[in-house]
Amino acid sequence: MILIVGSTKDDIIFFEAKIKNRKRENIISDDFHLITGNLFNQKIGILYNAHSSYLSEIVVYEIIKKYHVILVINVGYASGYTPDLKTGDCVIIRQLFFGDVNFTKMNHNKLGQIPSQPQAFLCDPYLTEIFISIADEIPGISFKTGSLLSINKVPESRKDLEEVAFENTALGENRNVLVDSEGAGCALACHLLDVPCLAIKVCERNIDSRLTVEHYFKVLEKYPYIGRAVASLIGEISRRDVKIGNQSEAH
Repeated sequence: MILIVGSTKDDIIFFEAKIKNRKRENIISDDFHLITGNLFNQKIGILYNAHSSYLSEIVVYEIIKKYHVILVINVGYASGYTPDLKTGDCVIIRQLFFGDVNFTKMNHNKLGQIPSQPQAFLCDPYLTEIFISIADEIPGISFKTGSLLSINKVPESRKDLEEVAFENTALGENRNVLVDSEGAGCALACHLLDVPCLAIKVCERNIDSRLTVEHYFKVLEKYPYIGRAVASLIGEISRRDVKIGNQSEAH
C-alpha cells in the first residue's frame, strides 16, 4: 500500500475522487478512518484528521504495520517561516524536523532531536528526485524545495518556534522553511519502521500573518497540480521497477 496523509478533507479530496473501489475502515478507534482503493494497480490508503505529531505518528505507525505500507506521502498546507515563501508556493520537502523538542541537556542531543532518533528525517532522496522530474513537466505551476518543522499546535507566529529558531533561521535552515503540526510525526513513524516518506506542502500564509479566505482559496488552487504530480509518481511506481529504498538520516 501507498499511504497518502493530509491534515484535512480538502488536502486529500483529489485522491479520494481518483481511486477506484473505495472503502472506509476504522483505524485504532472510531475517531480515525482510512479510505482505501486502487490507483494504477496500486493499493492506496488515504488518511486525514490525525492532528498533531503525537497522533500522526501513532496512527501512521499502526497503518504501516497493518497494511504493509511501502511509501508514505504527506500532503497539505503549512505556514511559511522564512520570508522567501509566499501564499500558494508549492514546496517539495527534503527534510523534516520537530520544532518543539529540546533534550539538549540529556546525553548531548541536538536541538530538535528526540533521544535515540535523528535530528532530521530525510524524505527518500531517490523518490524525491523522481517526483521533482515529474513536477517540472506539469504546466502552470513551479515547485521549490525546502524543509518542514512540525509543532504540536496550529502555528500562529514565529514565537511558537523561539526555542529552536532565531530571526529567519530555524534549526540551521534559512531557505524555504515551512511549519505544520503533523509532518514530523509521519516521518518518525516511517523512520521507526524503515519505510520511505515524501512530503509536498503548499504555503498557506506567512506564519505571522492572519489567515484569510484569500489564503485558503490560493492553497486550494494548487491542490489539483500536486494531486496530478503525486498520481503520476504512483503511476511510475506501478509501470516500472522503481526502487523503494531505506530512509536516510540527516545531520
